[in-house]
Amino acid sequence: MTVPWGDVCTAWYSTGIDNIEVYTAAPRPAALMSRFLSPLMKVLNYKPLQEWLKSKAEKIEGPAQDVRDSGCMHVWGKVYHEDGRSVEAWLDVAEGYQFTAHASLNIVEKILSGRFKPGAQTPSMAFGADFVCDLPGSRLEFVQAL
Repeated sequence: MTVPWGDVCTAWYSTGIDNIEVYTAAPRPAALMSRFLSPLMKVLNYKPLQEWLKSKAEKIEGPAQDVRDSGCMHVWGKVYHEDGRSVEAWLDVAEGYQFTAHASLNIVEKILSGRFKPGAQTPSMAFGADFVCDLPGSRLEFVQAL
């Protein structure tokens, strides 16, 4: 199912690709439920409901340390060119909390050492397309390149 992922907005600046779609794997019941709940999302504009949800969210704890240490995330991508060529790849990175910590520290180190371009940019624009590959637990594998 498609998801309104914020990175779709910034991906255009990094890649110049103007028709990006993001999908996520979800159990069938969750995918079906999302279709029916979508029209009800306006209810989230109701301030008392927002405050109640925020109070509940503040009580949620992240994953346990052993899960953060052993977990990982998998991202698959495929790009099609209008002439029929395509490129497909898998990116494996550390568990989400770990990945964020590694990436943030790496960025701080680069900034403190003066290895950055000032301005509003995506990480790949500021630090290079292979930035993510230098982070612990990251592996990029091209499956198909035509």
